[in-house]
Amino acid sequence: MRVGNDLEPYARALCPAIGEIKDRLLRAGATAAGMTGSGSAVFGVFRNPVLLERATRELERSGWIVLCCATLGRADHRRGLGLT
Repeated sequence: MRVGNDLEPYARALCPAIGEIKDRLLRAGATAAGMTGSGSAVFGVFRNPVLLERATRELERSGWIVLCCATLGRADHRRGLGLT
């Protein structure tokens, strides 16, 4: 899986923590890691729930705010909105 953001090199120059977090996510087993938008958040894609939990604990212990989420298919999204 390829993840890219054209602003990342510039954001990393201003805030090196972006690169540090991205590298930590990849070392922790993320399939991919990237920066959102202009750098307000860094995310990792994990296929293994055990690695996800381990990475979450490690980053939280380091003082980072970690939010775990899952992708939804179209049917689940519509169901969640009450449209089906």
